[in-house]
Amino acid sequence: MEAARNVSDLDNVQLLNTAIASFNKKAYELEQSYLSLHEQVKRLNIELEEKNIQLEKNLKEKEQVKNFLSSIIESLPTGILVTDLQGNPLFCNSSMERITGSNPLEMRSTTLRDWYKKVQLDECFDDDPLRVHSKEIEFIKKKNNIRILHIIKSPVIDAHGEIIGILIIFQDQTQLRKLEQQFERDQRLKAMGEMAIRIAHEVRNPLGSIELLASILRNELEQRVELRNMADRIVTEVKSLNNSISNLLQFTRPQQPFLNQINFTEFLDEFITFIRPIVSKNGIELVVKPVKPIVFIAGDRDLLKQVFLNLTLNALQAMTDEGRIIISMKLYNDDSKGSSQWMEVSFSDTGCGIEPTEINKIFNPFYTTKEKGTGLGLAIVHNIIESHKGTIEVRSRRKRGTTFLISFPVTNIEITTKNARVY
Repeated sequence: MEAARNVSDLDNVQLLNTAIASFNKKAYELEQSYLSLHEQVKRLNIELEEKNIQLEKNLKEKEQVKNFLSSIIESLPTGILVTDLQGNPLFCNSSMERITGSNPLEMRSTTLRDWYKKVQLDECFDDDPLRVHSKEIEFIKKKNNIRILHIIKSPVIDAHGEIIGILIIFQDQTQLRKLEQQFERDQRLKAMGEMAIRIAHEVRNPLGSIELLASILRNELEQRVELRNMADRIVTEVKSLNNSISNLLQFTRPQQPFLNQINFTEFLDEFITFIRPIVSKNGIELVVKPVKPIVFIAGDRDLLKQVFLNLTLNALQAMTDEGRIIISMKLYNDDSKGSSQWMEVSFSDTGCGIEPTEINKIFNPFYTTKEKGTGLGLAIVHNIIESHKGTIEVRSRRKRGTTFLISFPVTNIEITTKNARVY
């Protein structure tokens, strides 16, 4: 019995040893699996870190591309507006607000609908969204500031061919239209000028003979007062006609300006001193608002004086017993004109104004609303300003007055302080 017990203990020991050996084997295998798993986790962490670095790099590159594209869109001189299919604004660039004076993203629904009607876009959201729409409109940005806008509407299509919105492009064509009108005017003036020169020479020679003969006849008629007065009338009318021909030749063969750097602020002061008695005599108030810096331009004092004197006399003739002439100056930048810095002189009156249908005609030669006018004054003004590489435009409202905006390229600026004065 003792022997059987010993055999049983031996079996248990062997079984225990076997279990321990099996445990150790499994522990070793588990340890190896752990080490292998640790290596895999380590490798996966490295790969994950590399992926994160690559992802961060991709996100950074996409952000750079996004910022680059955003900078391009913001730098465009063209206004960009993106809406959904119902016309709700999703995006617009800064040029959009600069061109139209409004930001659709900041508008309420009722204001937005009114604004769409103002820029004639209300029908763009009712027709076929796939249709490309293009038109040109007159847009009143501010009071008396009429802009010519070219509007293009096009669908926004995603990568799957689905229409996800509407793209609307605003192009300010005002300056281009002004240049086209100026070119057409210059072509007409050139043709009329060539004809006028021939006519002036053909008429002037006979006029000299008529004046000479009338003067001789007047001397021979000292005793016949009535006939002598007729001869005097002939001489007077011939001189008047000869003066008109001289104006015509001045227009067709304008005097070339002697351009020197002039202090325009000082020139304006001298001009105000010159016209003050004339304006005061007519009971008109004169207000001058110069810019704070002293502005220099390349100009001819005599010709510039002729320009502003002509505008002053026109303003006085457009007003009755009372009224106001306002002369103001401002500086602005415009790279599209070939010179970045410009000075604008605003010459306004509170007179009778000009009919909208007549505004485009006032710089044409021989156009006048005066009974005895030759219609060459503003045409000559236009030529003088053009010879100074400047620009002129007119804004007017019937019975509200007229404003001439004259711009010259600036050559130099000195800082000072000046206040508005009333004369």
